[in-house]
Amino acid sequence: MEKRERLQALDGLRAVFGMGIVIYHAGSAFGAPFSGALGPVYQYGGYFGNYFFFLLSGFLANYQKVETGEGPFWGSLRKRLRRVYPVYALSNLAMMVFETGVLSLGRTCATFLMVSTGGVFPTPYNFPGWFLCVLLLCGLVHEALRRLPDRRLCLALCALLALGGAALEGLDGSVPLLSRVCGEGYLNYFLGVLLAEWLRRPGGPGRRFFWVVPGGLGALGVLLGAEGLPGDFRWWITAFCAGLIPAVLGNRRLERWLSLPGLTDLGRCGLSLLLWHIPLCRLWVRTAGRVLVPSVSFGLYLTAVVVAALLSRRYLEEGLRRLGRA
Repeated sequence: MEKRERLQALDGLRAVFGMGIVIYHAGSAFGAPFSGALGPVYQYGGYFGNYFFFLLSGFLANYQKVETGEGPFWGSLRKRLRRVYPVYALSNLAMMVFETGVLSLGRTCATFLMVSTGGVFPTPYNFPGWFLCVLLLCGLVHEALRRLPDRRLCLALCALLALGGAALEGLDGSVPLLSRVCGEGYLNYFLGVLLAEWLRRPGGPGRRFFWVVPGGLGALGVLLGAEGLPGDFRWWITAFCAGLIPAVLGNRRLERWLSLPGLTDLGRCGLSLLLWHIPLCRLWVRTAGRVLVPSVSFGLYLTAVVVAALLSRRYLEEGLRRLGRA
């Protein structure tokens, strides 16, 4: 029962950060309405969202492998692709319809083979899809490390990948598999893996201890501003999100708030929310966006995104997965 509640709270966090990504990407197309209240989301929502989802993916990959006894990797990969790929492919086809430039064979191959990881591999037509490509790469590397006979060596290599990812973010290079976006994935995904390992250890720090991290960093960011923080601001975002996951799991009141049915339902639609909001934005701006007041249009667009994500999860993600099991 306790595990289910914790997962529900994480679903609630998915919804919050998922909507942050939607507002970050689409707000400018509507003239950034409500910029007074949503200004920080317009500026940083995509960074926080991407880093949080990489961290959460690594955290759950390690935490749930032990807790649920998940099956062999290739079987798990097939199930994951059966759920992910149809939505990924269809959303990219939708973006190809809206593409104003010339379609490229190289970009098309990189898109549908899911190798769009920066460097010589172009971004997918549906831009947010790069996240899934890098996440798939991180998952493959993680699974290879898990099969090492020495668990301490596995964890040491995970730590090395996280540190290497931080370096790649700073270098901002374009070498295949060693690009900035890959570094973003390595840093946050494998930090999530290490975080799950640390929390599972007997006698480890209580989860309430982690409120020091997001609370302290949040206060520091408010006092100094993003430009006033020393070092690379992206690393501060990583630290904030890494502390937030266990902190939420150690706060019963916040767990209850984040476990509200509507919020968790939206959180479980995170994949569809990520992949459909840009195609829908393109369509919306070309149709309803031309006749409505920007603030009204933006509010209706966000409602349409939520409805589209719920329908996509029910009929594409879950529907096709059930069909594959039949």
